[in-house]
Amino acid sequence: MIHRGYIVISAYDAQCRSTGDILQPFSELPAGKSSTVTIPLPSASQGYHVTAFETFDSFNFATPAVDDTVALLAGRTGEIKAQCEEKRLPAVRN
Repeated sequence: MIHRGYIVISAYDAQCRSTGDILQPFSELPAGKSSTVTIPLPSASQGYHVTAFETFDSFNFATPAVDDTVALLAGRTGEIKAQCEEKRLPAVRN
């Protein structure tokens, strides 16, 4: 059983500039079951990526857990970076 944990996301705007990091703690999660953690984004945000994810047992020791979102977003990292570079190119040229 996961006793507690947290996830940190880094949100960004339309030009891929940071709109802030958001720490979202969560409490007990049953072992072997999927759960959802909802994190509201700042209104100016166009996207985000996960920068930290950690879970702990009842003794406050790190314990393994799987975040499906991390794997999904990691698979899109190259695509997202390329889009961000493209959005910023006109600003760099001026």
